[in-house]
Amino acid sequence: MVSTVLLCLIHLYVGRFRIFDRGQGQWKSAAGGVGIAYTFLILMPKIAKAQPVLEQASGSGIYSYLVHHSYLVALFGLVFYYGMDAAVENMLVRPDRRDHRLWVRLLLYLHASALSGYYFVVSYLMTEDSQPSFRGYLTLTAFVLAMLFYYATIDHGLRGKYGGIYDPFLRWVFCIASASGWLVATTTTIPYTSLALLNCFFAGSLIVFTLKEKVPETGYVRLRPFLYGVGGYTILLLVIEALAY
Repeated sequence: MVSTVLLCLIHLYVGRFRIFDRGQGQWKSAAGGVGIAYTFLILMPKIAKAQPVLEQASGSGIYSYLVHHSYLVALFGLVFYYGMDAAVENMLVRPDRRDHRLWVRLLLYLHASALSGYYFVVSYLMTEDSQPSFRGYLTLTAFVLAMLFYYATIDHGLRGKYGGIYDPFLRWVFCIASASGWLVATTTTIPYTSLALLNCFFAGSLIVFTLKEKVPETGYVRLRPFLYGVGGYTILLLVIEALAY
C-alpha cells in the first residue's frame, strides 16, 4: 500500500516539482532510459518466461488466441497508446480546433481514460507481483523507484498539455485509478494467464511512453541523461539481483 500511496502523491503534487521546469528535456531523457532498462531487463524476460506456460493453456476463441501470442498483446498495447497519443497531438495542433471543441474535449477525455487504465494496470501488477520475501521487497523497491521517476515526467508533460483541467480534475482521476488498481489486487485474484496478458499489454504501453519521453519536444536528443538512466537503473537491478541471492 505504501508504494501505491507514493505513486498517488506523484499524481497530486507533480505541479510542485519545479526541477522539471528547469531541465525537463534532461529528466525526460533520463526517465526514458530508466523505462528502456526496465522493459528489456524485467518485462521482456517475464513475457518470455510466461510464454511456454501460456501455450499450455486450454480454451477457444479470441482469448485463447491471445494467450498463445503474448507478444501480439504487447504490440497491441503499443499501438493502442501510440494511436491515442498521436490523435490528441494532431487535434491540438489543428488551426480549426476551436470549431471542433466537442470533439477535442471528447478526445481528451478518451485519452485521459486510456491513461487512467494504464495507471490502474501498473498499480494492479505492482501489488499482485509483490512477494513477502527479501528478494520480493527489493524487486518492489526497484519498480517503485522507476515508476516514481517515470510518473513524474509523464504527469509533468500531461499537466502542460491539458492546461487548466489537470490540477482540478485529472490528477484526482489518475490518483483514483492507481488506488483502484491496488484495491482490486488486494481483494480479488485473477488467473495466471490473464495476469500474464496484463504484463504483456503493460510492456507494450511502457515502450510507447518510454520512446516518447526519450526525445524532448524540441527534437534535440539528450544522449547523456538517457545513458545515465539506462546505466544507473541497470546497475541498480544487478545489485538487487546479487543481494537477493
